Amino acid sequence: MQKLRQKENKINNIKVAVVACVHGDELVGKKIIRELNKLTIKNGILKTFIANPEAVKKKKRCIDTDLNRSFPGNKNGTHEEKIAYKLNKELQDFNYVIDIHSTTTDVESLVIITKLNKEIRSLINAFNSKRVALMPKNIAQKAMIYYCNAGISFEYGNDKSNDAYKNALNDIKIILSNLNLIEEKIKKPKQKTELYKVIDTLDKPKGCKVNKELKNFKEIKKGDLIGETTTKKIIAKRSFYPILFSEKAYEKIFGFRARKLKW
Repeated sequence: MQKLRQKENKINNIKVAVVACVHGDELVGKKIIRELNKLTIKNGILKTFIANPEAVKKKKRCIDTDLNRSFPGNKNGTHEEKIAYKLNKELQDFNYVIDIHSTTTDVESLVIITKLNKEIRSLINAFNSKRVALMPKNIAQKAMIYYCNAGISFEYGNDKSNDAYKNALNDIKIILSNLNLIEEKIKKPKQKTELYKVIDTLDKPKGCKVNKELKNFKEIKKGDLIGETTTKKIIAKRSFYPILFSEKAYEKIFGFRARKLKW
């Protein structure tokens, strides 16, 4: 874990942490943090972290184990479990934690949460996130934000996408402005937030090709084709909304099944 910078002006006691590179092959957050570290903080505290610098250096997702499946950590565990143990203790002091990721799916604007309390709802309303996915405990309980007071994860697109970089940076600055940490006033987009409650994952047989007609957040109806191997077709047994479905995102699952709720 690499602490990059802490910028503070203790007029108020709001503390915000921005964490990048939980996965060493997702570098968009490093670029965003570089810009955040240039900001003048007028109130509160902003602290930035590169979570797994060793994995970044080796251009790998992780060294031993997936860091975002290693929390709350173990001081005597794997490389990532040791990082998780230290990082988790440090993040307990923060009111808000923003976790930056990238994705190989067609998803361009998604915030992932593990609980929906007053603080998280207020944080998301500050920038009118287009889509929010609420993960259940059985999926989320090893993730970093699960242990934060109010944590959100950004999944804003491909790691090399300039739009993903610009949109994520802009939304983080809107949050900081809304919390009165920075002077700059940034207009938030006029859009409604869609809330998806994740139910479970959908297993993907080895060698299965995903139906190219599927689109994330577009409802898959019971009986629709999800994918196929050389010997069988995978048909939806019930209707659901696909989240983070793609050919390459996950080896053993298609992605997440969800239902749509009112925000």
